[in-house]
Amino acid sequence: MKGILRVANYEIKQLFSDHSLILTFLLAPILYAFFLGSIYINKDIEEVPIAVFDLDNSSSSRELIRALDATQQIQISEYLTSFEQGVDEINKLNVQGFIYFPADFEAQLLSMKGTDLAVYLNTTQFLPSNNPNKDLQKVLITAGAGIRLKYYMAHGVNPENAMEIVMPLEPDVRGIANPLNTYGGFLLPGLFILILHQTLLFGIGESFTKDRQKKALPEILSLVNGRIYKYFIGKLGFYMLLYFAYFLLFLTTIFPIFELNVHGSWDSMLIIAFAMSLAVLMFGVFISSFFRTQVGYLEVIAFSSYPIFLLSGFSWPFQAMPVWVQYLAQFSPMTPFVQAFTRVLELGADWEHVALNVIHLILLFILYGFAALFRWSRIANNQLRA
Repeated sequence: MKGILRVANYEIKQLFSDHSLILTFLLAPILYAFFLGSIYINKDIEEVPIAVFDLDNSSSSRELIRALDATQQIQISEYLTSFEQGVDEINKLNVQGFIYFPADFEAQLLSMKGTDLAVYLNTTQFLPSNNPNKDLQKVLITAGAGIRLKYYMAHGVNPENAMEIVMPLEPDVRGIANPLNTYGGFLLPGLFILILHQTLLFGIGESFTKDRQKKALPEILSLVNGRIYKYFIGKLGFYMLLYFAYFLLFLTTIFPIFELNVHGSWDSMLIIAFAMSLAVLMFGVFISSFFRTQVGYLEVIAFSSYPIFLLSGFSWPFQAMPVWVQYLAQFSPMTPFVQAFTRVLELGADWEHVALNVIHLILLFILYGFAALFRWSRIANNQLRA
């Protein structure tokens, strides 16, 4: 036990003497959380500029334009004089789209023949096109129902029966997680998970490759009588406690700042965090055994952030990935962690719903643990013989 504590003490001294490790372990998690989180603090975009090309200029078209302008996501920013001007305004990014009212818009509506309302959206960006489109659809459905309601009432149908004819089905859709269905509400939990995962992966690999680069393994192993597993416990124990504290900080302070609430049990959350930290730490130790320098490790891991995040299934349905990608994703601790964490955090899932994910994390810890012990034992022996 004394040897393990001496290794932990050695690790703490190494941490505070290395600017790169200080930045990765002590500053990056907090700075990244507030800097990147602040980008999405408004959770959603509002009042997207949309133009109108109204050839009809009737009371019906003006009424519909006012209804669109009154929505949360649409701001009618200008009136066009030609179709080409609308295309030009989109290309200049002055507007995100425009709505084209044909010259016979009102006449067609009054004759109940129906009419086409063309909408041109800049779909190169997801949110500025998708959000106005949702409000546009709501307004058009409401307006269409209102026109049909007036028609039936004008033909002697009482208002109650007319309403049932116009809208025989009224959907009542309620979101369980992310109730306001905002992009920020969806993305922020994954962003914070990624920050904790990646800084831990970066830092632990840096620490181990630094020992190898400095050929310090014989000196450190002498503190634990040459036992490589005690060397692991001494180094990893410190970072385990550090990231467990980060996890608590994120859940109790940073998440509430960004209006993210924990809907599940804290016991489940803490068990998931513990299992995740073990698996990620050992994953990083194993990967770092293939690199002789910190720079070499960082160059490779720097490219891993986005693929690991995408493989987790957070941003794209896991079932929609090719089968071989689904199998590959099972070897990343991020995958079971994201699945368990988001369900407990946002859906309030019980322990029984995430138990398999936690077992998955523990199996990865065991797999990478044995692999890392094998690899680092060989590296230590080589340095001892040199």
